[in-house]
This record gives sequence, structure tokens and C-alpha cells, in this order.
Amino acid sequence: MTRVRIDSAASDTFPIVRFSGDSGEGEALWRSDSAPILGTDVDVEFELPDEFLWERNVGLADEDTPTGFRLTSGGPELVGYIVDFDADGSLAVRVSDALVVVTTVGDPPLALIGHKVILRPRSIELYQIEF
Repeated sequence: MTRVRIDSAASDTFPIVRFSGDSGEGEALWRSDSAPILGTDVDVEFELPDEFLWERNVGLADEDTPTGFRLTSGGPELVGYIVDFDADGSLAVRVSDALVVVTTVGDPPLALIGHKVILRPRSIELYQIEF
């Protein structure tokens, strides 16, 4: 879970929102029951619904690459630190105070824990956490 600001929204029905915060900035599909309120800070969880193939849309990042979510001309990117990797391909990545878990396929590099990784998802989904 992390806190982001909702900067803009494209529509009212599962809108694409622009977000910014300590974990970076980007665009995501808003997947919560309540409509996003522009200009507010909300607690969210990120979901990257893709399956990530090593050396295709997931790979180790250079150590000088800044961490965070960002929008590039090629689409969304996420750079963070690997905190866990399971034999089933589950990869846990820390970005600021957010933890993102994705499924990977293929042969990963050795000794992943603690290294930076770059993910290039087709889309990002945001789920608001309400207390």
C-alpha cells in the first residue's frame, strides 16, 4: 500500500487516472468502487496484471536507474528493488513504500534479492484502500 495523488481522470466508468507520489508517477486504470476525486491523496495498492517474461518485459536495471513508476514513450515502467523471488516465479518488488508482486516466466538471473529490476507492464491498475 502507498499514498498517491489523483492528478486527472479520463472518465467516470473505470477511468484512466494520472497519479503521482513518492513511488513515482504514471497512468493507471482505476479499479475501485468509488469514483476517484481529483486532487486528493488516497491509499492504494498497485496491480500489474501482466505475466512478465525475463529479458522481455522484466530484467535487471542499472544501479544508477532511479526507482519509481514513470511513463515513457514506450509505455509504463516500474523500477524497484527485488525483496523476494519464489521458485514459482513470484517476484516481489519494493518501490518507495509500495510492494508490488508479479508473476514471472523464464530463467531469471542468479542472486536477484537486493538488485534493481525494471518492469514494463502493458497496464497498471490502482485499487483504493479504505480504512
